[in-house]
Amino acid sequence: MQKFANRAQGAKITLSMDMVNLVPAGQVIIGGEVTIALYEGSEASDPNPAAVLINDPQVEGTKILQMVGGGVVKATYVLSFKATYQDETYDIEQATQTIGKYVP
Repeated sequence: MQKFANRAQGAKITLSMDMVNLVPAGQVIIGGEVTIALYEGSEASDPNPAAVLINDPQVEGTKILQMVGGGVVKATYVLSFKATYQDETYDIEQATQTIGKYVP
């Protein structure tokens, strides 16, 4: 599983997952979906991890982009990026991100 850099609680950033090594030959990503859950070993709990996701994900070539913000300090989240291809098959890549202290 990949790991994104830690993010300050007040920061809103766009995370990018490049699916280039997973895209089958001759296929193009036609849709992206991102889900989020609390990591099993997280130091903090969050009753609503989905609130971290801002807006819908975007697809740019082989990348799926997702804006995130908020979250609970010391919580570690698992983000699952799902790429759907022309032939309706898909691949999922996961990454974690931990929230640091609040920065306004």
